[in-house]
Amino acid sequence: MTNFVGDLTTISFQPMSTACTTTSTSYTVIGCLKDATPPPETRETVDASCLGQTDPILQVGAKQPVEFEFTAAWDPGDSEHTSLSTLFDNKCNANWKIQNSEFTSSTGAFTGRIIAMSPQVINRGNIVTRQIRVATSSVVTWS
Repeated sequence: MTNFVGDLTTISFQPMSTACTTTSTSYTVIGCLKDATPPPETRETVDASCLGQTDPILQVGAKQPVEFEFTAAWDPGDSEHTSLSTLFDNKCNANWKIQNSEFTSSTGAFTGRIIAMSPQVINRGNIVTRQIRVATSSVVTWS
């Protein structure tokens, strides 16, 4: 299927078994993306002020796990969509990749689990979609 986000943007995952073990070394590309919000990069701040100081001293801490979401076509009988449902039902942590070649080729890799799958409004004449939200359990590394 054609992606509507841009034919150069893909989201893929490694399918997992019901026991949450990787079933393949290859990644499954999610077809027909309608939209995607890549995971933001955030860091916690740490207050390093001491008693008696009048101005706060803030240090930058570690990168934080975040969430990202995307909307894609949904066909409950499709094996790719069944794999996503299996990840959600079994609370599996999976390996994910976001590849974007729109401007400069970049790939974000991370582990995460699906925390929400929401069917979207069904309109006559449009494809059926669902929004999927993934919580990262590792830092997103871009290359």
